[in-house]
Amino acid sequence: MSKFTASRAPSGQGSVSPSIQARVSAAAEALGFVASSAAESLATGRSRNISFVTPFINRWFYSEVIDGVESALIGGAVNRLKNFSTNCSSNYQTA
Repeated sequence: MSKFTASRAPSGQGSVSPSIQARVSAAAEALGFVASSAAESLATGRSRNISFVTPFINRWFYSEVIDGVESALIGGAVNRLKNFSTNCSSNYQTA
């Protein structure tokens, strides 16, 4: 079996016969293989990250929104949730 086939089988990408997919899955389980999301991102060109911007991260409302979004995404097809706060005034000193 080619490396290409072994690579496509666990992800379900491309056309791989059920018997080959079962063999690859059994071998991966026996070896303790865990797929790398970083490698998949490089191969597919998709990071599966979600980013959003909030005015403040330390206010109760926005932290509740972040918690809700994370809860909704757990177990889904998203690798990472990134939040960016627009409140950067604490990082700058005025003269």
